[in-house]
Amino acid sequence: MSWQEYIRIGINHHLLYRKVISGPEDHLNTLRELLSEKRLEILDLWIPEEDPHRSEESRLLRDCGKDIYYNVGTRKGKEPAHPATLSAARREYSLDFYKREISRGLEVGCRKIIANSGPDVPEDRSGAFEALVDFFCEICRFVPEDVLVMVEPTDRDTDKKKFIGPSSEAVRLCQRIHAAGCPNFASMVDMCHLPLMDETVDGAMRSSAGHIGHIHLGNCIPADRSNPLYGDKHPAWGLEGGVYGVPEIAALLRAGIDIGYFSTESRGSASFEMLAYEDATPLESVDRFFGTLQEAWGVVETNLDRSDG
Repeated sequence: MSWQEYIRIGINHHLLYRKVISGPEDHLNTLRELLSEKRLEILDLWIPEEDPHRSEESRLLRDCGKDIYYNVGTRKGKEPAHPATLSAARREYSLDFYKREISRGLEVGCRKIIANSGPDVPEDRSGAFEALVDFFCEICRFVPEDVLVMVEPTDRDTDKKKFIGPSSEAVRLCQRIHAAGCPNFASMVDMCHLPLMDETVDGAMRSSAGHIGHIHLGNCIPADRSNPLYGDKHPAWGLEGGVYGVPEIAALLRAGIDIGYFSTESRGSASFEMLAYEDATPLESVDRFFGTLQEAWGVVETNLDRSDG
């Protein structure tokens, strides 16, 4: 068996090219380069507001034959969104921010929306949780019913300091939003964030079972604060100080099979969300990502064969 039978693989555009994306024109040119990669079925990305770059990217993406997962995040020169805010004015701004961003994704037929919970609200987490439920319910109703809105759990205390940190809280958020009549909402598992959340890949996968909409494959350097890639910087696999190697990637893949996320019927989605290697071009880095994934899949395949025996 091959991993392609079980997994639909994608990549995060703006992280792979982070060092060379400096403006809308670079954003467009690097996207053109990435669209040539036939092994990728999914692109995690965002689209700039500025024309003609917005129109040209939209045209390319509508015709590319890949699934688009739109990333709502911070934008240069703009106040970030605060989905869990208790401020009425900031909530209105955040909803408008999200809807403008998502509209660009909907223009190109995006299938999934990747969002986060915004900054932590330690002074009133209970009230902020209710505000977040209401916020995402409005977003789920804003998009078509077949578009999935997803929250990405992120560390609460170390680097990003987002409101939804633990995977268990993301699952509870999903349950509340589903109960409110919005089934098009899910959580995610991101390998980069888990060490900063004191979670393992196996534990996060299993605790999130039934609520996972997408997975980010990556790495994390959580111990060395002097390292420029310390924390939530999305380093590539295999770097010194990183916590993940082939065994941990294999553990995530195996857990995904065990919980039914990766299967020949569903072909669960996952994206490489890593920076390019210092000694390689972005597309050469993609080759190395695929090579490591293949190596991890070999471990999974061997263990599955043994369990069948």
